[in-house]
Amino acid sequence: MLAHDPFTGTWIFNPKRSKLSTPSLQSWVQEISATYYELRVEEKITSRDGSRSGVVIEARFDGGDYAVVGSALVDTFAYEREGSKIIGTGKKNGAVSIRETVVASEGPIITLTYSIFAGDKEVASGIAIFEKSQDRSQ
Repeated sequence: MLAHDPFTGTWIFNPKRSKLSTPSLQSWVQEISATYYELRVEEKITSRDGSRSGVVIEARFDGGDYAVVGSALVDTFAYEREGSKIIGTGKKNGAVSIRETVVASEGPIITLTYSIFAGDKEVASGIAIFEKSQDRSQ
């Protein structure tokens, strides 16, 4: 995958710049490798209570459902890409459980806007800001 894609890199959650309807996290790191046609995401999340979780997905931007490893919220994710915007829909047991849009801006920032659903009802939402890590060792 190409390193010059604006989504490719290690992204660190910035809780001070983000607005979540759920309790903030201790840490949230996304390792993203992307091309115009596909992506691989590995998330490492540490909750406020210190519990850790990890999520991995490899998918194409073709709208098809791809398996997610390690998530309690989704079994599959489907993605489409429109330039510097990635649009995703996650499903649990075939029902939509999360919708998200990730936008790469000029400079080292991506913005993740999401809604989490239980049935047809939105139960959580947020705007998460991630800053690109300059640490090459990650």
